Amino acid sequence: MGRFGQTLALAGISGLTTVLAACGSGTVNAAAPELVAAMRAVFPEADRTTGAVRVPAAAGDPAKVEHPVLIIQGEGDHSYLVTVREQADACDTCAASLSVFYLDNARGTPALARAFRDIDQPASWRVAGGITPVALRGDPGIAETSAATAQGCTESAVTVLRFDAAGPIKLLDDAPLGVSFANVDVVGNIIKPYVADADFAITYLGNSNSAPVDATVMWKIENEALIQASGFIPDEITAGC
Repeated sequence: MGRFGQTLALAGISGLTTVLAACGSGTVNAAAPELVAAMRAVFPEADRTTGAVRVPAAAGDPAKVEHPVLIIQGEGDHSYLVTVREQADACDTCAASLSVFYLDNARGTPALARAFRDIDQPASWRVAGGITPVALRGDPGIAETSAATAQGCTESAVTVLRFDAAGPIKLLDDAPLGVSFANVDVVGNIIKPYVADADFAITYLGNSNSAPVDATVMWKIENEALIQASGFIPDEITAGC
């Protein structure tokens, strides 16, 4: 592994679990000082209180806002800044664009080492949900959830990214996480795997037509992807709306 590829523990995380505001909500909250400092290392024009960067409308693209989401402390002087850029004005089908910046803190303040812009974006009919740090065989990463509601039915999904030395790698892409409609309500919760050969796990809980749903699914990393290793995703989840 290279300089940015190893992290023994997810220590020093700012914004441990961030639930993003609805796209175009216009809400920009104060950010932790570490997040603001990291944002200003990447974007010198970032707001000194919120860390946000406003992107003016141009060439047919609407005005947008880039927010800091979380920063994960890596091994030694290295850290990882996760940001989300979303449309500034209210919209019905907007989606957030996620970027990751590798930072070097050797001189006591963060400095940009590598930038990975727009590495993921939920489908246009989804909106971003929560972004949570995860450990993947000692490497840092994130689990990113998104959700969509149409005709009274809500579906959610999860994408997992690992911050490898060469750059972020998408290990899991839009795996089904939850569904809610009529008499069905099943939600997946990301948990720490409790078996040695698993790298990622979700527990699905809820009910389907008054019958309880309780299932745990484990994934393991093979060939730069999370492969389902044990358990079964409930039929209600895979069937969707």
